[in-house]
Amino acid sequence: MTFSAGVIVFLIAANGYGQSTGWRGLIKNMTPWFRRTERGIAMWWWSTCYVTRGFLATIFFATYVAFDMDFLSYLGWKRGFIFPSLILVIIAILYLLFARSNPEDVGLPKIVENKYEFDDGAKA
Repeated sequence: MTFSAGVIVFLIAANGYGQSTGWRGLIKNMTPWFRRTERGIAMWWWSTCYVTRGFLATIFFATYVAFDMDFLSYLGWKRGFIFPSLILVIIAILYLLFARSNPEDVGLPKIVENKYEFDDGAKA
């Protein structure tokens, strides 16, 4: 199967669109779980893991699957794309089944913040 430059550009654009539409939902889902003062640290960890996880998964898992694994050896280098994609589909299904939108959904109290209180505790 051969790909033209147009198909590759379309796939890159579709990937970027998919990633950009996921950010808004992620922020909406994480907001009820953290106080305003904690969100920066939570997003720092999330972003760091997001970048590091992709880098390490490519180097170790995809490379191992593509070149060193004996399972389905007739697929060759294509396994480096197939197996990581299957794992992402499994993770997405688990996320859809088990992720909750609010702490109240799992029996935790709602985080109530005073919107007029600043980080240092001073009142406006």
